[in-house]
Amino acid sequence: MPIIDHRTDPPPEDMGGRTSRRFINKAAGAHNLTIGELVMHDGSALRLHTHPTDEAIILLEGSVEMVVGDESQVVEPGHTLLAPPGTPHRLINNTGGDAKMFTVFPTDNPETTYVD
Repeated sequence: MPIIDHRTDPPPEDMGGRTSRRFINKAAGAHNLTIGELVMHDGSALRLHTHPTDEAIILLEGSVEMVVGDESQVVEPGHTLLAPPGTPHRLINNTGGDAKMFTVFPTDNPETTYVD
C-alpha cells in the first residue's frame, strides 16, 4: 500500500479559471480509483457533462452552485454532489471567491461526455 506525499506533486494545471490535478490514479498505483483536486475561481464554470461511472464532488472550501439533473443549489463545505452514471451535472462559481473540492471516480480512467 503506497503512501503518497502530495508535497512533491507538480503544481495543479491551470485550465482557464480553475486549476485541477489528480493525485490518486493509475499512475499512483490505484486500480479502480481516481481522486482529484479542483479549485474553481470566481466567475468560472464547468460545462454540462456526464460520466459512465458515478462521480462524487466534495466541497472543501468556499461555495459553488452545484447542478445535478434538475436540481440546483449553492452549497458550502459539508456538501457533496453525487452524480450517478449518465446524469448531467455542472458547477458554477459566481460566489465572489475560490471554491476548492475533491473529485472522486470509481475508475482509473474517468471519461467525460459534454452535453452542451
